[in-house]
Amino acid sequence: MDKSAEAANKTAEAALKNAENALKNAQAAQDKQITERFAKAIEQLGNEKIETRLGAIYTLERIAKDSKDDHWTIMEVLTAFVRENAPVKKDQKQESPKIRTDIQAALTVIGRRNSKNEHENQRLDLSNIDITGVDLIKANLERADFISSNLEGALLREARLQNAEFYDANLRSAVLSEANLQKAYLSGTKLQQANLYKANLQGSFLPGANLHLANLAEANLQGTNLSGAKNLEQHQIELAKGDRTTILPENLQPLEHWKTKVSPFKLQR
Repeated sequence: MDKSAEAANKTAEAALKNAENALKNAQAAQDKQITERFAKAIEQLGNEKIETRLGAIYTLERIAKDSKDDHWTIMEVLTAFVRENAPVKKDQKQESPKIRTDIQAALTVIGRRNSKNEHENQRLDLSNIDITGVDLIKANLERADFISSNLEGALLREARLQNAEFYDANLRSAVLSEANLQKAYLSGTKLQQANLYKANLQGSFLPGANLHLANLAEANLQGTNLSGAKNLEQHQIELAKGDRTTILPENLQPLEHWKTKVSPFKLQR
């Protein structure tokens, strides 16, 4: 190799090293900026001014989008914020107050997160919270735990609630029309007067759930376990879509066409 070629190689190697160092420095600067933004947002979440708390919530949302590594930490922060500021109050005799603006904002951010950045064993802990009347239309709440939470009158139309847990939760008068509740756990859930029109309950678990006056019209009950469900009447299931895998309370009878192996109704997606 002549001297000019050797010099060119050394120059190229030096340029490559400089580029690598510049990239490392840029990444370090970006990481530092994210850390500073995160720390400031956490501090502002405790501010007494509602506008400051809202700014912090949306800052955390932006960080979660910018940094996949921080996504789940931010979801844990937001769910903890909701649990701390909207707990179910024991022996509450009066009607629940209107949901706070910052609590609604935090839940909206959680509901539009990119769940692809999560592992299957990571679950949103939204247990023991009072979010009466919350608006979570079309929200992504897969693998969310609402154990013993109050969601009375909640708007959950077209929400994604696959594998969610509602054990002993209050969903009275909730709007769950066209919601996806595949493999959801609803044992002991209060569903009186809930609207489950066209909801997908395929493979869900409802023993002990109270379904008094719940609207099950065109709801998908294939593989649904309704054993021990309370206040469920024959006319309600006659409007639903089931098959031989649907498990009903002992006092109710499956429709004749449910006994065939394949349901005449198409599965909801």
